[in-house]
Amino acid sequence: TQLWNIVKEAGKPWGIGPGNPSWSERVESGLISYGGDTDRETNPFEVRMGKYIDLDVADDVIGIKALRRIHAAGPQRHSLGIILEGKDPITFGFAWNDIRKDGVKVGDMTTCAWSYRMKKNIGFALISTRCKAGDTIEVVRQDKVIPGTLTELPFL
Repeated sequence: TQLWNIVKEAGKPWGIGPGNPSWSERVESGLISYGGDTDRETNPFEVRMGKYIDLDVADDVIGIKALRRIHAAGPQRHSLGIILEGKDPITFGFAWNDIRKDGVKVGDMTTCAWSYRMKKNIGFALISTRCKAGDTIEVVRQDKVIPGTLTELPFL
């Protein structure tokens, strides 16, 4: 509250205020949303957060033994970007969509947004580690099959 009072009294001399990235900026920058782009089975190694995990802590730290097992075995899924084909913006939704490769489900598109800078529909894939950037895939969305290509994150 002290900082807020200083800013309030000074008339916001730094030109700052509350803010956050827009939906498309969040996706373009590769910013994962906890709960939106993850599920109950997601672990930090699958969503590019493994570098923040210290596995050299005491054994009584909650969850550390499970994280060590996951790290040793390697994650089964990872987070990649998807660039969808098509020139028209897709309406966003809050449901995950199946991703197929060669007709087999290999993961989920967890979010999708129209990128104003890229002029393309882009999204996040929580997908099998057998899939790599550059692979072509299909997203099943609202009973339509949309071709796409996997890519590294962030997009920009």
